[in-house]
Amino acid sequence: MTEHGVASAAKSASGQASQRAGVPSRVVKVTDITPRFKLVFATVLTITIVCLLLNLVIVLVAPAGASATSFADTCSTAFKWGFGAIVGLVGGKVT
Repeated sequence: MTEHGVASAAKSASGQASQRAGVPSRVVKVTDITPRFKLVFATVLTITIVCLLLNLVIVLVAPAGASATSFADTCSTAFKWGFGAIVGLVGGKVT
């Protein structure tokens, strides 16, 4: 084996050659999750779950009426907003 071949074999064996077929390796960025983010995420998640549970209880237990339908629609809308907020928080933290 030539000197160049030994050097390249040692380089790939040590894990330093992380390129495959000329494609550069990706650098993984580690993000810090602050206590404020945890608080906001937990609050949004809690409100979202409560709205979902209230919506299910109203649909399954409450008698059909205008006020029950209106409250179920409100809980459904709040759940959709909460889910969107969760996706936005996680997506914003990833990028």
